[in-house]
Parts: sequence; C-alpha cells; structure tokens
Amino acid sequence: MVQSLQSVLEVVPTAALVIDDAGHIVWINGRATLVLGYMLGEMMGMRLEDVLVARRGDERTFSFAGLKTARGLTQSVTRVAIARTKNGARIDVHVTASASLAAGAAARMVVVVEPADDAASGAHGNEPRRLQRERASEIGDMAAALAHEVDQPLTAILSNAQAAQRFLAQNPPALSDLRELLGEVVADSTRAHAIIRKMRQSAKCEPAELDAVDVGSLVRDVIRLVRRETQSCGAAVGARIEDGLPPLRGDVVQLQQVLVNLLLNALDAVHECRAEERTVCIAVTATEDRAKVHIALRDDGPGVDATRFATLFKPFMTSKPQGLGLGLSISRTIVMAHGGQLWAERNADHGLTFHIELPAEGASMQTATRFSP
Repeated sequence: MVQSLQSVLEVVPTAALVIDDAGHIVWINGRATLVLGYMLGEMMGMRLEDVLVARRGDERTFSFAGLKTARGLTQSVTRVAIARTKNGARIDVHVTASASLAAGAAARMVVVVEPADDAASGAHGNEPRRLQRERASEIGDMAAALAHEVDQPLTAILSNAQAAQRFLAQNPPALSDLRELLGEVVADSTRAHAIIRKMRQSAKCEPAELDAVDVGSLVRDVIRLVRRETQSCGAAVGARIEDGLPPLRGDVVQLQQVLVNLLLNALDAVHECRAEERTVCIAVTATEDRAKVHIALRDDGPGVDATRFATLFKPFMTSKPQGLGLGLSISRTIVMAHGGQLWAERNADHGLTFHIELPAEGASMQTATRFSP
C-alpha cells in the first residue's frame, strides 16, 4: 500500500511530503525537490518544522503538534505558512495536511505544500489561490481515500495467502482448494491495481473510463468478492435481480467499489445479530420507463439512532475502531459522478436500507471527469 500511495503522489503537480507520527519526513515526491531545493534523500528524517518555519501573518513558529491536533478534528486542515528552501530562501506557501493510513505503519500524515501565487491581482486575484488550496486539499483527501479503498482487496489477498499456506502444509496438499485461492488472489490483486490506476488518473485529471455496465453481473461479482467476509460472520446474502435490466454507462471499478463498501458495512451491521437474523438482501430493479436502475441493499442489523443517522455520509465519521469513516462519503461521490443518487433509510423494524439510483445508458446524465472524495 505504501508504494501505491507514492505512485499516486508522484504524479500530482504539487509538493507532497509523508510525515511520521513524530513529525519527521519519511518520503517526498519529485515536485517537492523542485519547490524546496533538496535532493530526494536529503530531507529524509528532517522535522517538518525544519522546512515550514513560520505561520504567515503572525510569524509564529510553525507547530507540527498543532497541525496534527487540528487535522484530527477535521477531514483535512489548511494553513498559510512560510517555507525555507535549502539555500535559505523563504517562500509563502499553502499547506494542507490529511490523515493517511496508506503511507505505512510509521506514517500518519500527508502534507501538501503549494507556493502561493503572488502574481495574482485584480478583482479575481484570489481565484488562482483558492483553486490551489482546493486542489491541495483534494490531493490530501485522495491519499486518505486510497488507504480506505485498497484495504479490502489487500486484506482479502493476505487472508487467501495464509489459507494457501495451510493447504500446502497438508499431506497431500489440497491442490484443488489451492487453485481456487490463487484465482481469488489474482482477482483481488487486479482489483487493487485498478483502484490505484483510477486514483492516478484522477491525480492527473484524466477523463474517467465509461463503459456499458451489466448491473446484474456487477452485483453478482460483488457478492463473490466479499464471499469470505460473508462466511466469516456467518451471514447470508441474497440477491433479487430483475430480468432484462437496461445497462448503465459508467466506470465498473468505481461502481464495484460502491457496492463492496455498502455490502461490507451491512455485514458489519449484522455480525452481532442472532444467526437467523444475519441476512442482507439486495434488490435490483428498473423504473417503469426503463430510464433508471434502482439498487436497494437492506441489512437486518440493529440500525443506528437519529444522531448517528444524520452523520452517515459525513467524511471521517465512523463507529469502527479501525475505520477511516470514508466509505459512504466516497460512495456518494462516485454515485453522484455517475449522475445518480445514494441515500439511506432506517427500516421500520430494525436495520438500514441503502438506495442507489443510476441513469440507464443513453439517459440524460452529467458525469464528473475525476474522483474527488
């Protein structure tokens, strides 16, 4: 996952630094060497305060501890600061910090540094700066999103690899089971690579790849992808897919991400239920005019109270000890980029139902060209 994050940050047009929990620099991209004047290896181990020496406006010392505290309270935090280059020059910069579990066990933050555009002037002089800050914040959030999205296929790869080791240790080895596991490892590796490639395309502002998507096949593939998690919690996942559904026009990898996120959340919700209540139902239908496809994913878990329900789609809001709280936020962004809607309802008895409505191929829609959680 570390190399995946670095491959994304290496292509962004801004200086990016990966910082460990003690405030030391553990990696920088090529753009950072141009902005700050250091060679690639020279900044390793330096404190962030060695590079960002003051907060612009009041000349107070730049504090990594203060940045970390502020970042812990929000999706990302932006500061206006003064950076010191290798030759001692001081430059005004915008600094955006975001959490990133993708950077490795020792790394906790991605810091994006963008020189301020002092040449901007006139009535619209602040527009270039605003766009810079928004782009820097987006890049930091993308790093956090990468950690969330790649986690599931990488976890599946590790689980299958460990199971394969056990099958190999049998006498004789369980070759048929091993063959199936290796097939799943290849599939999950391919999916992780596709997610990373999408992030790189987004970082370079490349257009999304849209194809005809068979919704029934999409849902069945997702159920297969999380089969091991389903078995692990002893749940049953059922699907009712209407015949003759119109195809969608979309990015199959991103739509797959949405359904995987929702299904994993549903499995988490029913995990502590009685065995007979650990059920998740997926219904896929078309609207009467065949212009839209509707997907409803219902769990029979305990549900959530009104306060938690109101924050379901807010980024970095999670009840999971190891969660980032990005899944639903990312999912809604993807669905909206496909011209659709994603919303949730509290069931009358218990549990939640998530609804996705997407335009069929040929229907009127507006698509975003890049992924922006």
